[in-house]
Amino acid sequence: MEVADKRFRLKDELLPEIKKAYSGRGGLFESAKKGEKWLKSLRLTEGNKQDVVITDGDIASAYREYTSAIKKQ
Repeated sequence: MEVADKRFRLKDELLPEIKKAYSGRGGLFESAKKGEKWLKSLRLTEGNKQDVVITDGDIASAYREYTSAIKKQ
């Protein structure tokens, strides 16, 4: 995982594993549980000990961006 422009981005080599988790048994409804299990199995280490602050404005902006992207589909 990498951070660019204040966003998290999964490295391309992780995408096949993520697609596998989403398309497997249980689909979207089980994907959060599968994702949590997968992330724990990676044994990621903390590389940055800064607190992440998310404001109400950040959430509103992300929501607008998400709904805009859905409307374009």
